[in-house]
Amino acid sequence: MQPSPLDQQALPVRPRFETIGRGDVAKPQPPSLVAERIRSQPKALKLTIPGLTIRFAQRPMKKKRRGSPPISGHPEVRRPAHLTSLPLELLGMIAWYLNSRDLLSLARTSRWLALTLTGPDSSYMWRSSRQNFRPWPLPDPTPNFTESSYAAFVFDAGECCICHSPTKARYLSYALRRRICGKRACNNSPQGLLIMTLAGARPALPEYAGTVVYDESSDPAGPTIYEANQWADAEAEYEAVSADPDALKRLRETYVHRRQHVARIVEHAKNLIKWTNAYFNSLTEINHANKFFWRRKCNKDPNLNTIDMANSPTLQQVVRVCNGDCVYIDETTWQRYQTKIIEETQSLEIRRIGRASQRRQYQHLYELKSYYNWLQSATPRPEINSTGRGPALSTFSSRLPGSFPPKHPLLPPLTEFLALPIVNALLQKHSASPGALKSDLHKPDGVMKKIIQDSIDGWMERTKSRLAKVLGHKHGSYSGASHPVNWVTALFACRLCGLHPYPRSRPEVSGPSISNPDPRAETSGKGLTFEGLLSHRCSGEWKNEHILWSVDQFVPDEKAIQAMRAVLAAWGINEDDPLAWQRLNTPRLQMICESCANHDNRDGNEPGLVVLRTPDVIKHARRHRELIVSLLMPEEERKIAKGTEVPPGTVSFLVGKKGSPVMHRKASVKKYGCNHCSFSKRRMSFNGIRSHLKVKHNISRIGDEDFYGVTKNVVKAPPKAAISMGDDAMEGVQQMNGNLSPSWAA
Repeated sequence: MQPSPLDQQALPVRPRFETIGRGDVAKPQPPSLVAERIRSQPKALKLTIPGLTIRFAQRPMKKKRRGSPPISGHPEVRRPAHLTSLPLELLGMIAWYLNSRDLLSLARTSRWLALTLTGPDSSYMWRSSRQNFRPWPLPDPTPNFTESSYAAFVFDAGECCICHSPTKARYLSYALRRRICGKRACNNSPQGLLIMTLAGARPALPEYAGTVVYDESSDPAGPTIYEANQWADAEAEYEAVSADPDALKRLRETYVHRRQHVARIVEHAKNLIKWTNAYFNSLTEINHANKFFWRRKCNKDPNLNTIDMANSPTLQQVVRVCNGDCVYIDETTWQRYQTKIIEETQSLEIRRIGRASQRRQYQHLYELKSYYNWLQSATPRPEINSTGRGPALSTFSSRLPGSFPPKHPLLPPLTEFLALPIVNALLQKHSASPGALKSDLHKPDGVMKKIIQDSIDGWMERTKSRLAKVLGHKHGSYSGASHPVNWVTALFACRLCGLHPYPRSRPEVSGPSISNPDPRAETSGKGLTFEGLLSHRCSGEWKNEHILWSVDQFVPDEKAIQAMRAVLAAWGINEDDPLAWQRLNTPRLQMICESCANHDNRDGNEPGLVVLRTPDVIKHARRHRELIVSLLMPEEERKIAKGTEVPPGTVSFLVGKKGSPVMHRKASVKKYGCNHCSFSKRRMSFNGIRSHLKVKHNISRIGDEDFYGVTKNVVKAPPKAAISMGDDAMEGVQQMNGNLSPSWAA
């Protein structure tokens, strides 16, 4: 029988059940009796239930871990205490060279030393250390002090008598044992004091005044300072017996001994206050003398700096020891440590000069970076859409890379810019003021700006020559209006980023290879032009790893170059034409992807119509092992219903801002259809079309050509002569070049 829930709540501890064997069958017991037996024996209990014997055991309490467990094999090794093994006579000889303050600190280092040095047999040690105290011996203590307690009374810290906070300030009055911390409110407060003034016709002090301890610094002819509590106790004691002559007589007899005791306390306090004032005055004088001594030594050598010598660890230790012992630094002490002090001073000077040079270089680096950003500020801004809330859709992926050159000369990467000889010289330049380099860079005459621009132009020419050699053009073998690096077929891929390309979309595509890497997603798969090559930055595989830019990391993007040459041949445009970018960026230049149609037809589906704009051909060509396209002529373009294509850059716009609520609403509207399927009335949202393309057509990276955005019928254009972008691409293009080159494309 199990206890009821109410009885279980009454258990003092949570029991653990452990079966220990079957016993005799017992009579059933009510739950209340079971709970009562458990309450009476919470530690261990055997409970017999019909057919089963159960033992309740109390769960042991968990011990709170106070520290890390000891490491086995590495026991804690304590430093040996050599003083504890010395005889008392040798320990006394050592204590003879110590003053009372140092001996007090030594007695508090261990329990054995505390018991040994505070015993009655060690009084001679404290006495000798007190007599050898510099610059003057410490006054003898009163009989109520032992030697060790007297040293603690003089040198220990205490509590402020006003705010009761710990303070290391010395006693203002040894008789009253009054010390005040450095707070302004405490220094100006007479709290707890009673000032008695005898002047003019005021009556004399009462006869019990001599039995109260007063401030030893009080002037006999002036006011006397007492503790208010002690004065009140003496006054109450006198008034209590003033009515009884016998009691008053006995009290006056005790006043004799009290006055003698107070006189001894005040006299000893006066000696202590004189010694304290003389000690601190001598300490201040010795500190200044030692400081002037090593400064004079430093000023004699013009190669030494005072600040550097003041930071020398050896000199700091020598000064600290001499000041603590109230000893002047003499020539003997200086000659002993002079060599080491000078070596440390020179080392500190070298470090100081290096840090100053490093700070200057950081300042110059900041100014040169600001100047580099100022040179880049002429970069044309993206177009603003009609709403004025961001870039227009046409600025994302509708244009080919490099189709519109910037209005300012191209700049090398920042690392290469800082490595230019003139810039490196400016970085190492020693300027008189922090902003001198900035003013030189922005002078109205522009001399420094012209020199830097000439260095940039020289770097550009050298880089273009190296990249032309990478493309297979020998120096001097090319001729034309533009450099081969500026041609539309000069497309590159980063060799480092090619090791981690974005995944392919089609199963027919082979795996990545270093010889033909894909560019990064930032280029949208269109390849890196010379302008994009300069702005390309690789991020390391790890978080804090940074890869420096180098021209050797770029290789020709063979896939993009092959596709671009086929497109140029199809439309009759020369690759060295300076206006080739603008002509290819014409929206009327469109093609139909036959490779997608063949792939969809192979799966048993009726193929759709995938229309490619010229800027999307390179990115789309990476899906297929062999890209086959047919040209879409202007006459056939009219057969396609207007408005079926999505605006250029829709994918980049919606994917790039997928976290925005506005973009979420736009992406959730069901107004898109698949171009890879035959036309149907089914409409999907943007996320739905992405899932459809992934599952149905195995396309993970979608493009604007993969879907349409209206409900009008789409008429598939009849395929023309197919152009294969494989190994025999150029042969087929040359055969059709005369028939398929429209006059308006030139």
